[in-house]
Amino acid sequence: MKDVVTEQRWAIRFDSYGIGIEPVENGCRDYDCCGGKDCGFTTDEAQSEVVNHFQVFRDYYHKLTPEEFVKVMGYHND
Repeated sequence: MKDVVTEQRWAIRFDSYGIGIEPVENGCRDYDCCGGKDCGFTTDEAQSEVVNHFQVFRDYYHKLTPEEFVKVMGYHND
């Protein structure tokens, strides 16, 4: 069995739960990487991708005015 920390390659997935990872062997959702040994991300790379994803959203929401934030969250003052 692969050591998931040092040997496993990961695909980044986006779904209704947000962002996550899955082994490249599962379902081939990443069409550029379908079960290959040299594609996908290492565990460190996958972690960095997930952190970067949340950092981008953090920066986006942080820059909004309170009025923009409320509107983006689905509350409109129309």
